[in-house]
Amino acid sequence: MQRFTFRLEALLNFRKMKKEQAQSQFAMATLQYHKEVKVLTKFEEELSQYQKLFCQRQCQKVTVELFKSFHNYIDKINKDILRQKDFVAAAEKNRQECLQIFEEAAKNCEAVEKLREKRFQQYQITVLQEEQKCLDEIGAQQYARKTGSGD
Repeated sequence: MQRFTFRLEALLNFRKMKKEQAQSQFAMATLQYHKEVKVLTKFEEELSQYQKLFCQRQCQKVTVELFKSFHNYIDKINKDILRQKDFVAAAEKNRQECLQIFEEAAKNCEAVEKLREKRFQQYQITVLQEEQKCLDEIGAQQYARKTGSGD
């Protein structure tokens, strides 16, 4: 009996490769998203700290220039936060797109893998049937020899 061959093995390998590439891109997009969120969190913490410092300084004598300085810096941080939120949104959008591509690639790969498994099971059934035929034939020959020699 010839060994099992799956005619779509090249397609299966191609789809596995595509799945791995999509998984890798999804992982990279997730890392980028987390990096952008981390930067956003840093800006928000900096804003919070600076606002606390400003409140503490208000209790003291504050010059107009110091007030302007605080106000300008807080405005800058707020602009940085808004810009960073856009980066986070873009990174999340990219991450979701990569996830969809990965899910589609995984589904395509799974379909071919299921087909391969089904064909392999059919192959195993065929092998077992052929083995059973051989065993039946051997048994029939042995029976024929026993009954033929006893006459």
